[in-house]
Amino acid sequence: MIGELKLIAIGEALDSSAEYSWRKLCRQYSERFSTPLHEALALPEEFVLQQMIESNIDAMDEDQLMAYANEALGVDSSEEELIQEQIEMFEKEEEARQVRLAAKKAKGPSYQGKKGKSKPLPEIKKTFEDNGDPNES
Repeated sequence: MIGELKLIAIGEALDSSAEYSWRKLCRQYSERFSTPLHEALALPEEFVLQQMIESNIDAMDEDQLMAYANEALGVDSSEEELIQEQIEMFEKEEEARQVRLAAKKAKGPSYQGKKGKSKPLPEIKKTFEDNGDPNES
């Protein structure tokens, strides 16, 4: 009888049927969470899967977690590298834009001269007190 059960177990393991995979997952769940196997087998599949996935994720470092996330999203490493390069390029462009904007603000307002070159606007310091109210003429 034991020999027959061994052969059945070996056949199931080699075949990797859905039923065998479920029992294997429940055995792992039972061991990991100290739950009797018959109780683990009675739990909803989604619950067992979620708990096992979260338990595996808890053991990952940040790099492993990112690789796992990329795999789950279907992003391969070359796509990830391309995305990272694009992000870095955008950040550099934004930083350069901010530097140009700050430099332009520091120069003050300007206007285009006759030759198309930017010239600073002259400061106009006229007030009603200096020149009087133009509406009082």
